[in-house]
Amino acid sequence: MLLLTACCSCGKTTDSTEYPRSIITFSSGGGVSAQVVGYTIDEDGQVTKWSGFAGKRDRSEVMDTLDEMSMRNVLRIVYSLPLGEMLFTETGNMTSNLEIVSDELLYRYSWPGTLDDATDVPAELRALRDALFDIVSAFPQYE
Repeated sequence: MLLLTACCSCGKTTDSTEYPRSIITFSSGGGVSAQVVGYTIDEDGQVTKWSGFAGKRDRSEVMDTLDEMSMRNVLRIVYSLPLGEMLFTETGNMTSNLEIVSDELLYRYSWPGTLDDATDVPAELRALRDALFDIVSAFPQYE
């Protein structure tokens, strides 16, 4: 099981906030091939890597399940954002996408570049993008 920890002087979390069950998808693709590679963290913290052409998932592989602290950390970042007020829909030859499904609402954001390139990530999404990238890039299967 993948264990990710956040820095805390006491070594334990005191966050008792109840977050909505959420599904988070972090992907990028495009270019000449139109191939997309993405990662989905489901409501229970299971991380699935998938790939395919835009709009279609041809392959998928369960990578691991996040521990409770890691999942809560991601959700804390997600729900600190004004999800319904942000509008980031810029695209490029290669485009990164972030989708959050919460309480049956879909929030979708995009910016030019690939998952591993933080250059054009909107400032408001930087902490979330960094947390998600740290999670998926820690897996041996990350490409």
